[in-house]
Amino acid sequence: MNRVYLKGFFGCALFFVFLFNGCSKPQSYPWVETSYYYWKSALNLNDDDGLFLTQNHIQRFYIRFFDLDWDDNKKAFAERAPLTLGQIKALPPEVVPVIFITPTATKHLVRRQQKNVAQEIITRCQDLLAKMNGRSLSEIQIDCDWTPSTRENYFEFLKGFRALLSKGEKPIVLTATIRLHQVKYRNETGIPPVDRGVLMIYNSSTPLNWSDKNSILDESDARSYLKNISRYPLPLDIALPLYRWGAQYNNSQRFIRLFRLNPKNPEIAKSFTHLSGILYQAGRDVYLGDIRFMQGDYLKVEQSDLQAAHHLQDLVLKNHPNRPQRVIWFEYSYAREK
Repeated sequence: MNRVYLKGFFGCALFFVFLFNGCSKPQSYPWVETSYYYWKSALNLNDDDGLFLTQNHIQRFYIRFFDLDWDDNKKAFAERAPLTLGQIKALPPEVVPVIFITPTATKHLVRRQQKNVAQEIITRCQDLLAKMNGRSLSEIQIDCDWTPSTRENYFEFLKGFRALLSKGEKPIVLTATIRLHQVKYRNETGIPPVDRGVLMIYNSSTPLNWSDKNSILDESDARSYLKNISRYPLPLDIALPLYRWGAQYNNSQRFIRLFRLNPKNPEIAKSFTHLSGILYQAGRDVYLGDIRFMQGDYLKVEQSDLQAAHHLQDLVLKNHPNRPQRVIWFEYSYAREK
């Protein structure tokens, strides 16, 4: 997923309509399974989560297990920010481990190391799943924002990984995330050698650059990336955004940070001038939670536009020839907010 953290769902569509104010009910696709990404560092699910999952017929979670990074001091791959297991009173029937490969690690995925790395990932995933009420491994998803310069390393790794996953009595599915730019510029970025891709229909622009657009999802921007989606040869599922953040810029409109923001924080109305749309400017020095704004700093209040997400979902479902089977919403904790 996009790695800035704060880095599906038709059964409960009405919940989202009320939550996000006025989004129209999406078109129904009976064959589409609704899933979620779980992107917290600790897995904690209580009885209320169990009720939510049951009521909304959620059969699958995509859970970030760890990041694969490179330790330059040890000259070895390193597991970063591993998932810890807390209270697990509920869990969907299927759990898919997601491994994020950092850009630095991708550069070091040379052929002589690839098989060992792949086997270590598989073993680690199996061990964690066994502790989740005895879940078994049926799919692994790799999240990597590869570039033309790291494409060869990454694709060779995926080929070997896929071959390793196919050796058991029951082959394990390998999926990979696909970003919007990797669809539009597929001749330069290539098509990853996996069983299926997951098209991430969000982060249509970068919050690093000053703009009045919503960087989480701007429908016109996303459509420009998806205009040739019918020609993309890899079977695809869809990931859609369900999150929000605040973006802080200084008085010269230079990016400072992203942070988790409650748009209903009374200090926004009290201490900021609403410029237009999602743009605000601090009228005095003020804190939003733990984030300090100086007078003159700018704030963008960005959140998922579910109506745009549903429109783009329809575009892909109607135009991609493989008829995507799953819609995965990022991220589960936002669905559970009251």
